[in-house]
Amino acid sequence: QQPQAEAPKQDAEPRPEPREQKPRPPVQPRSEAVAGAKTSATPAALDAKLTVLQGVGPRHAETLAKLGMYTLGDMLYYFPRRYDDYSQLKPIKNLFYSEQVTVIGTIQSVHTRPIRGGKASIIEAVISDGTGALRLSFFNQPWLANRFKQGEAISVSGKIDQYLGRLVMNSPDWESVETENLHTNRIVPIYALTEKVNQKWLRNLMKQVIEYWARAVADALPQSVRNSANVISLGEALLQIHFPDSQDKLKAARERLAFDEIFYLQMGVLRQKRDWKSVDARRFPISDEWLASRLEALPFTLTSAQQTALADIRADLDSGKPMNRLLQGDVGSGKTVVAALAAGVITSNGAQAAIMAPTSILAEQHY
Repeated sequence: QQPQAEAPKQDAEPRPEPREQKPRPPVQPRSEAVAGAKTSATPAALDAKLTVLQGVGPRHAETLAKLGMYTLGDMLYYFPRRYDDYSQLKPIKNLFYSEQVTVIGTIQSVHTRPIRGGKASIIEAVISDGTGALRLSFFNQPWLANRFKQGEAISVSGKIDQYLGRLVMNSPDWESVETENLHTNRIVPIYALTEKVNQKWLRNLMKQVIEYWARAVADALPQSVRNSANVISLGEALLQIHFPDSQDKLKAARERLAFDEIFYLQMGVLRQKRDWKSVDARRFPISDEWLASRLEALPFTLTSAQQTALADIRADLDSGKPMNRLLQGDVGSGKTVVAALAAGVITSNGAQAAIMAPTSILAEQHY
């Protein structure tokens, strides 16, 4: 007998095509993300690519671009995420519960403990500085078991907690300690990193740029403004925010950079206000008789604050300039009647007004 022909196999359902992953947009340059970082007086040399630095080739430059650093100017504004203050180290024996501290110690032991039926793990390390021991706990970071080496010196920063009567620190920030920093009694910057970039290499690179270029940056604030605001120069602030000489100078640097952020924001708002005030708008005048008749029709008398707000709005609407006003008051203070009268001013001049409410219940009440 000849073998019967097998029925043709049905085609398997087509697998959905994998979604095309969109490439991540490039990180915004730091000098563009910080207000006032670039002005007409900024030295052109700060626009130089990072490859002009010794030890930075195209690959390193590509890696640093992931951190938003493309030029020398970007490096000036890539601020540390925290600091290790070697001038004010605290012995482990003097730590107290709930303190936020930075501690340096030598790793004594490292253990991995499974939790949740082995689906997760806790890495427990014990460090000592000769005065006492501190237990560190890291949740679901198994790679740390191979990263931590017994006898290695590390710095940890975090909040001191307590477990079974012992002081512990849960999921602290940590860095390997560079031996040369232990004896400097300085405040050492700690920068956010990316793959293939280590703290020591980036810190040395930053030091070259900051020490040479920080004080060369043009300060857009006149001396008179700096004196009245009691802030230091921009160049000194950039130097001290990266490599502070003391906690007081670090605070002064932060205050200057924070002042700049608010100052430029305020300048932008004032520029917008100037721009829209330069535009002509339709005028909406009303007579005193019209307003008096509307107020008499109300079953109550407006408070002095309501009358003042209404007078300001009336003046704005009759100024021939766009109005940009916020009416603020507590619940039940009478904002709605002021808004209704303002809308009445508009409609009495043959124009339209809209009152928007955040909820349907409030909208029905208004209607």
